[in-house]
Amino acid sequence: MDHEDKSLEDGSSWFSFIWFGYLSELFQVGYERPLELHDLGAISNGDRADVLYKSFHHHWKKEFAINPQVTLWRLIWLTVGYWKFGLALTLFAISAAINFVPVLILNVLVDYFDGASNLSTVQVWLYICGLFVLPLFSSLALSHCYALMAHAAAQARNCLICA
Repeated sequence: MDHEDKSLEDGSSWFSFIWFGYLSELFQVGYERPLELHDLGAISNGDRADVLYKSFHHHWKKEFAINPQVTLWRLIWLTVGYWKFGLALTLFAISAAINFVPVLILNVLVDYFDGASNLSTVQVWLYICGLFVLPLFSSLALSHCYALMAHAAAQARNCLICA
């Protein structure tokens, strides 16, 4: 496995990115033998210190011209991007909302099996399928939330190192 030009994440298709399929090859190699540094591939372009330094320096010059008292915290936020935190929080909220739905489905199914409600066979099976599918999407949303936060943390660290 040699990924010197692009990271596993940057080189993945959209489908592979959404389902974290780009990690399959890495897991297979890790199963067969201990992973080595070259197995991990390149650093994601957005996490590279040189790219972050250019962005940080650009924001510093721009903000310093407006306000010489600009804070390091503001520069890091501008460099890393507010959108990452907003998207991560949105994915977290989506995951939390989805996690509540199986509880509602179970209440409906308990009523059905107690004879308190009248559902068709198709409705019952749709509810049962929902019990299996919804946690999958919730887990996916939460995994992407964590991945975004990990990228944001690494980028903030790299900004501080370059500053």
